[in-house]
Amino acid sequence: MVEEDLKFLVYVSSAVRLFSHEELVELLRLSRINNARLGVTGMLLYDRGNFIQVMEGHGTNVGKLYEKIRADPRHKQVTTLLQGPLEKRQFETFTMGFDTSADLSVEDRAAYTNFLREPLEPSRFGEKPHEALRLLLSFRRNARGGSGHSSDY
Repeated sequence: MVEEDLKFLVYVSSAVRLFSHEELVELLRLSRINNARLGVTGMLLYDRGNFIQVMEGHGTNVGKLYEKIRADPRHKQVTTLLQGPLEKRQFETFTMGFDTSADLSVEDRAAYTNFLREPLEPSRFGEKPHEALRLLLSFRRNARGGSGHSSDY
């Protein structure tokens, strides 16, 4: 089945303050409810106070969700890296996949060393916005269902 008006958007932002584990869990819980209602899929990575997220879905819904994120006082430096039309969802089984570099095992951290050497700050992706999407897709490919790590729990 081909979805009409399917769009994607990748952004980075910095948290105004660091999120606790409990705050991240609540953010994910609410995001998954809202995303399921809107038909939006994607993945969120959190590293040292910075977020990187890809959202995909009907263009209007992705736009509304992004405007809500941009207005959220918990974010600053919300920066659009990539956006455009999409033929097929890349995160179709994730209402909101999630990972945090703090949860990576030693083996996984070694595998992501090139990506995680520098913080996920908005300025990092200015000249290489596709690196952000490669990072998200890499975490998706290595998602371990049911473990809570990189999963849609």
